[in-house]
Amino acid sequence: MALVVGVVWLVDWFRGRLPGESYDLDPACAGKVYDDAAPYTGAAPHPVVAFSENEAGVLDFEWPLITERPVTDDVQLVACARLASEEPSGPTCGYHAPAMQVPIVVATYQVTVYELRTGRAMRTFTLQGKDTECPSFLYEGFDEGRLVSRLTDEQWRKALAPLVDENR
Repeated sequence: MALVVGVVWLVDWFRGRLPGESYDLDPACAGKVYDDAAPYTGAAPHPVVAFSENEAGVLDFEWPLITERPVTDDVQLVACARLASEEPSGPTCGYHAPAMQVPIVVATYQVTVYELRTGRAMRTFTLQGKDTECPSFLYEGFDEGRLVSRLTDEQWRKALAPLVDENR
């Protein structure tokens, strides 16, 4: 019985139903496909959501401003940016509560864009995060010792435009 439950869970995880919110699509970065997702066909635009890995290894939701924030049912593509390398050449951020100095490292990301419905990798490329602005606060429990530079909205737009704006 446990084997059947386990197999059903695995099938459900890998081939699931769309969540209610587009910020819950991060499992697509780990290979989950959504059978009920919109196919990557037809005329542009092709709605996309993006996630980028932070200094703690967690994927943050980034919906780039290419088009209006897509409704989950309309999303065709998911862009996933994973930390590939870091250079300790960014600024240092000072915080008062708690009192600490935190360096920003310049991060290079490997970005893979997946078709949400099939999990097919559409394109892979690298980008160096240009946003080295200090965040106004650190998240609760921050203990990473460094912050990573982020990809800007303009970087996302430019990199994803060929997939999002092209006519198919």
